[in-house]
Amino acid sequence: ERVLADEADLAIVSPRPATSAVAFGLLAVQRLALAVPAGHPLAERASVHLSEAADADFITMHPEFGLRRILEERCAAAGFRPRIAFESSESFTVAGLVAAGLGVALLPVDEDPLWPPGLVLVPMSGPAPTREVGLIWRPDTALPRAVRAFRDYALDS
Repeated sequence: ERVLADEADLAIVSPRPATSAVAFGLLAVQRLALAVPAGHPLAERASVHLSEAADADFITMHPEFGLRRILEERCAAAGFRPRIAFESSESFTVAGLVAAGLGVALLPVDEDPLWPPGLVLVPMSGPAPTREVGLIWRPDTALPRAVRAFRDYALDS
C-alpha cells in the first residue's frame, strides 16, 4: 500500500502481489514446516501432513500478513480451518509461543535459524509448502539512483 501511495520506493513483501501495479523481484523462496514444541506427539516425526494438526491450536501472524494467508490456504487444501489461539506481527514471537507449548505454527525453515530452544520444525509430507519473499516497486515511477542501486544489488545477490 505504501509503495502504491508513493510513500515508499521499495518494500519487502510475501507472498508475491497479485497486482501488476507493482514490479516484483524475487529475493528468496523459503520452505515452510510445521513448528511444534519439543515433546509434542508430532515432534519426532520425519514428516507430517498438515491435516494431522487439524485439531491443534495454531499460533500465526495477523490476518494482513502473507504467512497467515498461506496458512489458511494450506489448511483449506488439507480440509480444515485452523483454530487460531494467538496472533502476532512477529514470527519470532510466534516461534516463542510455540516453543512454550501454546500451539503449533507454519514457519519458514531457515539455513541458520535463530529460533528459540524447544521449537521443532517438522517437514511437510508431499510437496513442501513455500513462500516467495521479494522486493516490489512501481514500474511507472522513476526511482532515485540510490534506491535503484540498492534494488539491483539486492536482486543480484
